[in-house]
Amino acid sequence: MKNLILSIPIFVFIFSGCASLQRHEHARGSIVALDSPTVAHVCMNSSEVKQGEQLSMFQSVCTSKKKNPTRHSESTETTTCTKVSRGMAEVIENSDPHFIKVKAMTDATIQEGYIVEKIIR
Repeated sequence: MKNLILSIPIFVFIFSGCASLQRHEHARGSIVALDSPTVAHVCMNSSEVKQGEQLSMFQSVCTSKKKNPTRHSESTETTTCTKVSRGMAEVIENSDPHFIKVKAMTDATIQEGYIVEKIIR
């Protein structure tokens, strides 16, 4: 009987899957998978956007500069990142609670690592 009681939490965890885990592998808004050069999956809660909504698409471009050492400090490296616009994307599916599907608008193409954001007006 004691073994049965101890095994109940294990069965609950197994049958609940990873839905209860708080670990997240991707940053919100990140394009994580491509269906084609113009259709992609985005890590974003489906309740945040509606189907047909337009989102801004960006790429984060980072550059590093090395600062030479001085008599009072060691050499350092600074990294600066800039958001570069890559066009607009439209939400075409938002039925999954963790991911949405977007399609690039106009002549834009999508790459993994791009980020989409809601347009705040």
